[in-house]
Amino acid sequence: MIPISFIGRPTKDIVVQTSDRGVKYAQFTVATKSGGSLKEQKDQFFDCVLFNEDAERIVKAGVRKGSLIHVSGLFNTQEYEKEGVKYRSFKVTDLKWSFVPGSSSKKGADESKAPPAEAPAESPDTGTSYVEVNLDDDSLPF
Repeated sequence: MIPISFIGRPTKDIVVQTSDRGVKYAQFTVATKSGGSLKEQKDQFFDCVLFNEDAERIVKAGVRKGSLIHVSGLFNTQEYEKEGVKYRSFKVTDLKWSFVPGSSSKKGADESKAPPAEAPAESPDTGTSYVEVNLDDDSLPF
């Protein structure tokens, strides 16, 4: 497993489900752009999974389809075959996430005030620390 960190947007609204064994989980896909110039960029999709309180926390925080979030965790690849066609999936486990500060990615979520720039603060959404960076959706390649 390899550590990974990226910024992207969930492709669907995130929902908490319960397994047959009673474990709560949220499984979702985050889309990112990779490459240099706009012509060279390609979509990349990462399957992500959160369990128990972490799964409930991301839904309560208001992360929805299109929200701009920062994700870090452990990167795994899985290869499988379906109907004779080989596929590879990218999965991120041991996941940490946060909204991208300064973005309008908290669609419909509680818009609490961010801390002053360059002042590390405790994020109310995830318990992770961040420094505010003023970005708008137009300044990002995706």
